[in-house]
Amino acid sequence: MPLIAKLGIAMTDGPDIPLQVYREKRSSVSMSLRAKGAILRVPLYFSKSDMNMHVERAGTWVKEQIHLNPKWKELTAPTPLQDGSILILAGITFQVNIKYLSNAGRNTAKRDAGQIFMTIDSSIIDNPVPMMDKLLGNLIAKFCMEYLERRVDFWNDRAFQTEISGINMRNNKSKWGSCSSNGNLSFSSRLLLAPVEVIDYVIVHELAHRKEMNHSNRFWSVVAQVMPEYKKHEIWLKKNSNCCHFDQRSQQLLT
Repeated sequence: MPLIAKLGIAMTDGPDIPLQVYREKRSSVSMSLRAKGAILRVPLYFSKSDMNMHVERAGTWVKEQIHLNPKWKELTAPTPLQDGSILILAGITFQVNIKYLSNAGRNTAKRDAGQIFMTIDSSIIDNPVPMMDKLLGNLIAKFCMEYLERRVDFWNDRAFQTEISGINMRNNKSKWGSCSSNGNLSFSSRLLLAPVEVIDYVIVHELAHRKEMNHSNRFWSVVAQVMPEYKKHEIWLKKNSNCCHFDQRSQQLLT
């Protein structure tokens, strides 16, 4: 995921908004606006003129978002989960228990039934969000694998009957899922924050790539045959992408 440019979007009534541009192995363009600035993700095959066109579009899009949400920094700035916070993962409710300890040495996250226990070194108490996000993403990727495998098997048996080489889950922030040419499926642990029907849609989407390794009309026809209502799930993902993170603000916006 190479960072290829750091730019600034000129604003008429305030400082420039930082824009980071990433070139990735992907088939579509993604734009997001966060507290520290905007992010543009483009496919590897983009030419310089393609890049310039989408940088210009990103500038227009960011200005529209800020016009619609004047308090965008407050709305996008992550806040740490609190002791007793609730996470809903794949439709199951978990309570998060957090302890800050001096000289903890190692930050940890463990699950016991419907409880998640986190130990965070108090030296990072001023900004624990990145560590919490990493710990929870990795923990969830482990204990939710069985659920994910069951749903992949369900949809594959029901509609595709294709060979799957492997399934994995990562704390990936740039993609909901991916499918390699040899049949390896990968999903973001952030996806578990979505409603179960949206999780199923992403699984169907990636399985459909076993029939069509592209986003052509033929691909979308395969998706529609299996899940006719898929467009409403696409809309949910686009609308809530910035809310699917393991922090308090995101959970408040999702609930």
